[in-house]
Amino acid sequence: MYIFAKQLGLNSLIFLLVLYIFNGCAELDEDSTEDNSVRIATELAGTDGEQSQMGETRDECNWMVATAEVCDGLDNDCDGQVDETFDDCCQDGEVRGCGVNAGICTVGEQICVDGTWNECNGINIIFEVCDGLDNDCDGQVDEQVNDCCQDGEVRGCGIDVGVCTAGEQSCVAGTWNECNGMNAVVEACDGLDNDCDGITDESVVNACGECGLVPTELCDGLDNDCDGSTDEGLLNTCGNCRPQPTEVCDNLDNDCDGSTDEGLLNTCGDCRPQPLEICDGIDNDCDGQTDEQIMGDVCVSGDGQCRSIGRLVCSNGQSVCDAILGAPSTEACDGIDNDCDGTIDEGSNGSIVCEELCDRLDNDNDGEIDENVQNRCGECGDLPLEVCDGNDNDCDGSIDEGVTNLCGTCGVLVEMCDGVDNDCDDRIDEALMTRPAEMCDGVDNDCDGMVDELLTRGQCVLGDGLCRVGGVERCFNGQFRCDGNPNLPSVERCDGFDNDCDGNTDENGNGGSICDEICNQVDDDGDNQIDEGLLNSCGTCGPSPTEQCDSIDNDCDGLIDEEPCTQLTIYRFNSSEGPLIHLYTDETAPPGAWNSEGAMMNIMADESSDTSPLYLCQNAFNSNYLLTEQADCEGYSRVRQLGYMTQQRGEAGVPLIKCQSNSSLYSLFTIIPTAECLEPVWSIDRTLGFVRSPLQP
Repeated sequence: MYIFAKQLGLNSLIFLLVLYIFNGCAELDEDSTEDNSVRIATELAGTDGEQSQMGETRDECNWMVATAEVCDGLDNDCDGQVDETFDDCCQDGEVRGCGVNAGICTVGEQICVDGTWNECNGINIIFEVCDGLDNDCDGQVDEQVNDCCQDGEVRGCGIDVGVCTAGEQSCVAGTWNECNGMNAVVEACDGLDNDCDGITDESVVNACGECGLVPTELCDGLDNDCDGSTDEGLLNTCGNCRPQPTEVCDNLDNDCDGSTDEGLLNTCGDCRPQPLEICDGIDNDCDGQTDEQIMGDVCVSGDGQCRSIGRLVCSNGQSVCDAILGAPSTEACDGIDNDCDGTIDEGSNGSIVCEELCDRLDNDNDGEIDENVQNRCGECGDLPLEVCDGNDNDCDGSIDEGVTNLCGTCGVLVEMCDGVDNDCDDRIDEALMTRPAEMCDGVDNDCDGMVDELLTRGQCVLGDGLCRVGGVERCFNGQFRCDGNPNLPSVERCDGFDNDCDGNTDENGNGGSICDEICNQVDDDGDNQIDEGLLNSCGTCGPSPTEQCDSIDNDCDGLIDEEPCTQLTIYRFNSSEGPLIHLYTDETAPPGAWNSEGAMMNIMADESSDTSPLYLCQNAFNSNYLLTEQADCEGYSRVRQLGYMTQQRGEAGVPLIKCQSNSSLYSLFTIIPTAECLEPVWSIDRTLGFVRSPLQP
């Protein structure tokens, strides 16, 4: 076939590839197609141009397709190289030398098993350890092993800096032992370079550059704690070291907070005590309401069974009883004022209702009605008068006796001008020509059938003061009286008028003049001033208060606790035997080993209504003295009573504070806890009472 192709002149690779497939090569490696095609063509044609036989083998390929190279002693990928790309490839049973003769290592041999070299039978490399050998066979002994040494070896150590001194170290069991020189320690505040870094007391001195805790800031105009600020947190609001001033009502900003008399003014805006609302038609407490919520004492109103209990309330500026009266009833014989007129068991004519009255009732409860009280006509009341009516009116058996006229008949006889003696007085037509004038005497003088009709007597004045009005005198019941409508009276005021129309001008209820100013928070004399010249030294009504021993200016004279109040100065001492033991006494030089700390406070020598005792006691366990307001000394031994404290701070008082040690049973007493009762050494326990600073009189 090849000869046929050559004869036809078909010398193309495509034809040869097709021919190669027909000879059993089913697949070609894509990557080696070109090389294999050339090789196949060469093999077919022969390198020397001579003809080769079909099926002849070359380089173990045996005309098979190339595969990936593996470690098997064959040229699997037909590239003319055997087991290339395998660094450690071997054939079973193959032997080779291995290892090195260096350090602890020795050479040996390796045998190929299953295509892999087994372990070298010489001594192999290990990690370097501190043993004086070259364990990793790199020509160096004990390299990279920290602080490695050989037993018995000696070396210098340490430095001559600060407290440190140089010395020597010996190697024991492969480890350097402690340097026998002076070694560095933690830096302490002692003026030495403890950590031997060439710097003394670094990072251990306080802000003031000294050893120990930072000093406590004191209120003394100095920067005690070296923080760049002076007296921080200790100055009062007025910027000084004295106790915080208390605001008092004096039109000054005593506590320096920018406000004057805050919280101290009454509702009327002044420094006097808060006015009380009284029933007078005036807004006394300045709350915009008049006579509000005034409830007075219990009151009683009415009589008898109408009597009721209430309370005095304010109405139109006057106190009235708000009792609701009971309803009256007919007076009965029961020991009660039934008709509420202030009289018990009275009758209508002043008699006792329990006596029989002629009223068709059994007043005396004897079963009979009106017995022995009827007149002879068998009726109640006065005996009827006899009248001219043709009847026996007075039941005396005679009719019209003494009541007939001159003519013997009943009625008024009127003489008429008719020439007849009409009134049987033996005169005819008498006085008919001159009828008399009517007079104010209760008689029909002019015989016109009317009595005192239309009689007046000029103008008149009715009432007093502002009630006074003009009127006309008119005849009533035979007498002239002033007829008019007077004004109603009002509350008397200081205005030169008789307001209440009682005939008196500007009078008060005590018989004096209402125009006299009295101390009642009212402008009595109308001069636009209230209580002028009548207030005491504290600006209130009544006598000036008595001074008390309570750190308050009770009598408002500008002095606090002046005589008879006596003050005692208490001094504080610390013991030479222990810095936490203190003594508090009014003695300036007590017996024993005591160091004076100066005057501590002032207390009262005398008891008053607002004081409590101050006792000096002793703790037998630690000999510490303590102060207390408790008479039992809180379970300790009482030494004596020093004096008295006040229970209200007042204007000059400062609190006496008990501080308790956080690590022992010791107590400390002070009036400046912000400077002496400081954490973590002390904790504030409580306030015993109020005393005075020794700087105050």
